[in-house]
Amino acid sequence: MYQMVEKKQRGISQIMTSKSPERSIEDIDEKALSYAEIKSIATGNPLIREKTELETKATKLKMLKQSYLGQKYELEDMINKKYPQEIAECEKEIKNLTEDNEYLKANTTNIDFCPMQLENQIYNEKVKAGEKILELCKKVHDTKGIYIGTYRGFQMYLEFNTFSKVFQVALKNRQTYRAILGSDKLGVITRINNILESIMKAIPTAQSKLKNLQQQLKIAQENVSIPFSKENELQETLKRLKVVNAELKIGENNSSEVIDIDDEEDIEVGEYKKQKEYVR
Repeated sequence: MYQMVEKKQRGISQIMTSKSPERSIEDIDEKALSYAEIKSIATGNPLIREKTELETKATKLKMLKQSYLGQKYELEDMINKKYPQEIAECEKEIKNLTEDNEYLKANTTNIDFCPMQLENQIYNEKVKAGEKILELCKKVHDTKGIYIGTYRGFQMYLEFNTFSKVFQVALKNRQTYRAILGSDKLGVITRINNILESIMKAIPTAQSKLKNLQQQLKIAQENVSIPFSKENELQETLKRLKVVNAELKIGENNSSEVIDIDDEEDIEVGEYKKQKEYVR
């Protein structure tokens, strides 16, 4: 009877806690545990209580191991895919930034302003160059942008950012650098110069990022080899649980047949029928 109550309680717990059948077979809910304790007290067999405690402990240890394995698989994925890919991208970025910075230096005669080519015409004055760029904004009708000329060796494309609702200049060589335009003629040239000068400052930032990624990869490689700290405890628990289950099974085979309440009722009804037939 107690076994039946315990099984029913576990079945209800599976539904109420939305646990999958595979996990629920191994899980021991706290409510199910209380019924098992009642069964232990009722039968007077300490092995039943020990079995329940071992099952609970084993379940918790298995859940910890499952969490450990999940983290281990995640680390392996980061070691084999994520970090190598990010490191390669970062190394490429550093290479491109370095080359673009050297290219910029080679094509800069005056940091304040260099001759700017716009639609096959050379502009030597900042104000006129800025005025022409703002005028060209009227020709941008979609998000693709248009080629407008070159400045300090970089190709210039005029774009409209539909998200920010602003015009911007994209300066391209190894990489692309974008400067948001305002409405001021001189301000346009200042912003373009600023974005080009930022290339040199971006190199140490990218190098620091690369160093950080390499350090993270190293830490991940060290951690992935760390074994599950409670593996011995789990194996000892499962080993003891196997012994207890075997002893309980032997005890059940050697013990006298236990009569349940329903069985007693059937016997009484059977004896009553026999007595009735004898009277006849």
